[in-house]
Amino acid sequence: MTSLDREYDISLLARGLGVAGEGRAPVNAILDHCREKIAGWISSAKGLTGIDQLESIVCGNLRLVIEEVWSEEDLQRLIRKYVALREFAFAHLADELDNGTFGALYERRHVDGRSRDRYVAFIDCRTPEKAARRVFTRWHEIAHALTCYRQLQLPFNRSRIKGSPTERMMDLIVGEFNFYSPLFRPVLNAELKGTGHLTFAGAEKIRDEFHPAASFQSTLNACVRATPFAAAVVEASPEHKNCEIQAMSLSQGVLIDLPPIPKALRLTSVAPNESGRRLGLHLKLRVPTNSVIATVFNGSEEFSAARTAIENLGDWTHSNSPALAHRVVQVEARKLGDLVLALIQAA
Repeated sequence: MTSLDREYDISLLARGLGVAGEGRAPVNAILDHCREKIAGWISSAKGLTGIDQLESIVCGNLRLVIEEVWSEEDLQRLIRKYVALREFAFAHLADELDNGTFGALYERRHVDGRSRDRYVAFIDCRTPEKAARRVFTRWHEIAHALTCYRQLQLPFNRSRIKGSPTERMMDLIVGEFNFYSPLFRPVLNAELKGTGHLTFAGAEKIRDEFHPAASFQSTLNACVRATPFAAAVVEASPEHKNCEIQAMSLSQGVLIDLPPIPKALRLTSVAPNESGRRLGLHLKLRVPTNSVIATVFNGSEEFSAARTAIENLGDWTHSNSPALAHRVVQVEARKLGDLVLALIQAA
């Protein structure tokens, strides 16, 4: 059972969907519920050829329409459109799509049982960050509609980049269907058969072939989740340890000037697959100076492209715990602004 399974919101959602108490953890029960629903819709559609068709089939069965907002003009046009249809709650859409909100799902009140647009999802694409997450946000709103078991309150739901346990549950559903396994695995397996391991270039190739509209990051994460060997996507940037942050906070009330504590290059994001959990990588783990991750971070512009090296995780240490187990891994690293994105996998 995961920590998410223990969240009250997830248990409540499982009960609302009628899948609680079946001997399964709530997260797995909800995922199975979504899988069964979508598998039935695909069967009724007599086949599936691509990820865009999957979205169309699911939205059709959910009676969900997706509207993308790329400018202020788009936003005002859509507000006028739905207010003219007597959906007066939609008049507040401009307030709901604030800087921290990526999407909003509304339930229409003035529709009949035959209408194909009972739900309307608005996807905010007005900033580069939001536009980059466009496909993910589309599927995030689909996930909300897929797990909706009662009339929406207010009548909308907002999706933020960092949210409640329910929002994290929706992200798991996105990962399940934005890269739908029956379609995605053959493409991934063909790449792995040719190279024997994952690479940034391979993930880009898979993205171009399978889901060009998806972001590189989401494609890379999907590749890692589906690989049969230990792998993880990590990000590293200069950070303080938690105890250093606490020490600096306490020293603020001290009159003696204390020297600043320098930051060290540490893992700030760790996304392993199931096998990759055994690698032992975790947040705030210090990156050794002899790692290619440190080389790329400290390098000049000529090293901004991806670099690969064979390393031993036994070189990775933590002040409060023993070094990681000795294990040979392949590390590919690429600098992105003030952080390094790295792909770590069994060599």
